[in-house]
Amino acid sequence: MTERTSCLPSRHRPRVRATRDTPARYSHHRATGGIARRAATIVRCRQTGGGRGEQVSRTGERIDSGTRCSNSAATPGGAALSRATGFVIGVFDQPSYTFPKWSSRGINTVINYQSLSGTVPFSTWHDALVQDHLMAIRPPVGDPSQDAHDPALLAWMQPDEPELNHEQALVQANYRAWHAAAPQIPVWLNVSGGSVAKETQSELAPYLSSADWISDDIYPVTGWDQPGGLDLNEEGDWIGGTLNTLAGWSGRKPQLQIVETSNQQLSWIPNSRGVTPDEFRGSVWVSVIHGAKGVIYFPQSFGSGFSYDGTPDDVVAEMTKVDAQLKQWSTVLLAPGHMTVVPKPFEQATRALNGRTYVITLNFSHSPAELNGVSYAPYQVRITTPSGLPAVPPQSRFDSVRGPRRWSARRLENRRA
Repeated sequence: MTERTSCLPSRHRPRVRATRDTPARYSHHRATGGIARRAATIVRCRQTGGGRGEQVSRTGERIDSGTRCSNSAATPGGAALSRATGFVIGVFDQPSYTFPKWSSRGINTVINYQSLSGTVPFSTWHDALVQDHLMAIRPPVGDPSQDAHDPALLAWMQPDEPELNHEQALVQANYRAWHAAAPQIPVWLNVSGGSVAKETQSELAPYLSSADWISDDIYPVTGWDQPGGLDLNEEGDWIGGTLNTLAGWSGRKPQLQIVETSNQQLSWIPNSRGVTPDEFRGSVWVSVIHGAKGVIYFPQSFGSGFSYDGTPDDVVAEMTKVDAQLKQWSTVLLAPGHMTVVPKPFEQATRALNGRTYVITLNFSHSPAELNGVSYAPYQVRITTPSGLPAVPPQSRFDSVRGPRRWSARRLENRRA
């Protein structure tokens, strides 16, 4: 997901010209993963009893009281998500010819229908989706009441970051029309991480109310050259802080977290870099701990030439490992639970499933650390029993996603024509 740079001083805003191989929206809608002033100071949730909590700064100051810091079981649209894929592992806006590559890395969901400037018909794109057993989050194609029958459709997609373009009326109209046509299909909307920082709950409320699932994009490393935003010993937890804020503002709607995987080579960050494999792993698991129902990878790269996938080989290798873990633990990750208080630089949460409690513990820092006599490498995660013994993942029916075999995308194209 992309985030425009309107929150940056004008001298830092990029001037980008569209090229033949660059999607049109990228010519004005670049991926900065805007720093959240709110998220920059939030490092964890502090439980306050009754399953509720509050966001706490590095100095212990309460920032946003009343935010629920648990992975609630009763969330709108959550049941539909669990039935469809389990934990969502998505990638943003990729051409259909890349689907085999992404499937081999463990992706189960593609975000957006990429037509390559109208040269790839929806039926061709959809055939590739089916071939690689992938699900999709995309805008409706043709008549929504007919489109809803697509077994590969996970959710409908609102315009990306609509608050930056003041598209309140559009997303509200979409939501009403799509729900009237097929109320069983969830609607998903992504907001800029920077918007969560600089705008108020009331300003974002019309957008958050126009979706059943929500997400944000925030990229501390490649978007802001602030790797300390991925370290509780430094700037804190920007990802977790933004997730916590949106959880409170949206009424606990299911969230999917956008994660950076590449060096986006943004013009206003000289000598930029992308996340390391360790930072990537930490970004994913801190999203899980803060209650995300899925992650979506943003692998695009800009700079001298646009690339749909700038993910380096070492991050690809780590991604493949992490995605396998997410599938293995899918039913546990989607189970109800809550965050628990642990010393910095650790983050921890529990999940309860079939009478068993699982404890997810992450060293969210660039340095080795120790908790309860157990050593953790940087960004290492452990899933254990409450007594600290290694937990065994339950059998999951989400080890793979099987796409549809009998549904005609061409029928929709004919209706649209």
